[in-house]
Amino acid sequence: MLQKTLALLHRSLRTDVRLLRVHFFRAGLLCYVLFALSEVQVVSFSGSPGLDLLRWLLYANFWFITLSGILYFSSAITEEKEEQTLGLLKLAGINPLSLLLGKWLPRMIGALLLIAVQLPFTLLSITLGGVLIHQVIAAYCTLAAHLVLCGSIGLFASVVSSRAGAAAVLTLLLMFGLTCLLPFLNLGVTFAYQAGLVPAGWIEPGDRAGYLLALGRLEEIMQTGFDGSAVGMQVVGNLA
Repeated sequence: MLQKTLALLHRSLRTDVRLLRVHFFRAGLLCYVLFALSEVQVVSFSGSPGLDLLRWLLYANFWFITLSGILYFSSAITEEKEEQTLGLLKLAGINPLSLLLGKWLPRMIGALLLIAVQLPFTLLSITLGGVLIHQVIAAYCTLAAHLVLCGSIGLFASVVSSRAGAAAVLTLLLMFGLTCLLPFLNLGVTFAYQAGLVPAGWIEPGDRAGYLLALGRLEEIMQTGFDGSAVGMQVVGNLA
């Protein structure tokens, strides 16, 4: 199984490296980092240029990861269906698990590299002031876990859908549903406690449910004086 997975992984990586749009995207990402760095040196909204730079980069990465789940990961299997090569892969003896890993891992590796290449620039936020090293580490752990979640949702939609467009729509609906479900869970626990249906011990887990979302976790990390763990509930929940 490992040999077949590596063969698919090698094929997908060779295909992606030849795509011109991937290199344009990397260049655009570098331009954005340089733009953010120049802006925070001119205007600082929080009084801490380092914190402003980190906020610019993290939120840009959050939306990039979310969109990649909708537009990039959701086509992992559907592209084989549309090109009518899925049957050929099965005839070659590639089992479903090898097929999933071979199509999902190259996209995950490429996205992780795009995030990791920004880390040296992000460390400049510590030099600019207002940010500590453990905040940067916690933020990138949050982004990595969010990437795994979005990539997995996109892969699921790609498996159950026959077309890339339908898979993208399904991924969007699933992400939107997850984003809305957790705040409603928090609200439901609060109402149930006020009605006397659940004990007070349920309130804290309900409040923390919102931190399973990367956006809520990033807001927590961006607070001045943050001293929490780098691997919080959001990282564990997203990976699970």
